[in-house]
Amino acid sequence: MRVAKSDRTKERILGAAERLFARQGIEGTSLREISTAAGLSNMSSVQYHFGGKDELLESLFTHRMLQMEEQRGKMLERAEKNGLLGDIRTLMEVICLPHLELTDADGRYNYAEFLTQYLFRYRPPLGPLTDPPEPPAPLHLFHVQKLIRERLAFLPEEVIVRRLVTGVMCFLTVLVNHRSFAIPGGGKGQLEAALADTLDQISVALELPFRG
Repeated sequence: MRVAKSDRTKERILGAAERLFARQGIEGTSLREISTAAGLSNMSSVQYHFGGKDELLESLFTHRMLQMEEQRGKMLERAEKNGLLGDIRTLMEVICLPHLELTDADGRYNYAEFLTQYLFRYRPPLGPLTDPPEPPAPLHLFHVQKLIRERLAFLPEEVIVRRLVTGVMCFLTVLVNHRSFAIPGGGKGQLEAALADTLDQISVALELPFRG
């Protein structure tokens, strides 16, 4: 299937924006720099295709969320088959592990680096979950968040949201900085072991009683 020229241009812009946001920071990257990095001669290309920086950030977030939907759907199917849709550890795997597939040619987790900034500074906290969003939207992500909230219904809503966002941020931080935590001579399985340990920590923390 042929991809429209405008769609290819958008993909180039999103790829360039992700790399620059990861390496220079969101605030430290201009739309002109993104146009140049995308190989576009028109310095207004980003504004033409996306509008301002806020719209570009939201488009990049949505683009990557949708890319992870297929894997999350398969993981949810396996969890249901194995009777694990009520298991917090399994549900956090569905949210977090698809990020491992989003690397550049050098194996760098640019999107994870971008997302840590985006969640911290730009993305509003998760609101109440009512009806599923209209497609195109990350429906599997919505579903797994809903399952987690049902499992943690003994906690106040704002506590669930805070713990969930904090948990994802913790996972992304370890993923992005895994080389800093590496043990010399520890072997190739260090990242997997570190992420498994991190998911264990997140799962325990999510289910702790609230003392407020």
